Amino acid sequence: MSLSLDFLSPALGEPAPRSPLARALARSGIRDLSLDYGVLDARGDLTGHPMEGVEVVRLSPERSFVLCPYRDAPGLREWLEGRGVAAIDASGGYAGLEVEGEAVMRRLTELPLDRCPAVGAVGHVATLVLRDGDRFRLFFRQEYADYMGERVLDALEGLA
Repeated sequence: MSLSLDFLSPALGEPAPRSPLARALARSGIRDLSLDYGVLDARGDLTGHPMEGVEVVRLSPERSFVLCPYRDAPGLREWLEGRGVAAIDASGGYAGLEVEGEAVMRRLTELPLDRCPAVGAVGHVATLVLRDGDRFRLFFRQEYADYMGERVLDALEGLA
């Protein structure tokens, strides 16, 4: 019996993908990244793989999250597997959002923000946190989308 995780890949499903954060972030001004980035869970050595326009976030020596343009995830998964890297297109399983300001992040997490990328609790939810200056990209399981949207909005409201 072969285990297939194809249902996690939005490219293989119907209907058209819809962000799990659409309702939570409606009219909020917070950038929803859920349909901007594809998320691949990759197992294997990615050194020496020239992947332009792709962000590799190492979680352990043999496991990485590979972020790429959403529409490119299925092709990238095939490309990686052709080179001996086990990869699951988990794009449909993750939501992502972007917040600005370290003050907001300090209200949401106790992670050391100067050591990003990091994985840890943000609003009590396991989250991958990436930092670019004063902007933070947060990726978490899509089933927490409503909760995380509300947490981020509450944190922003508390700063007003």
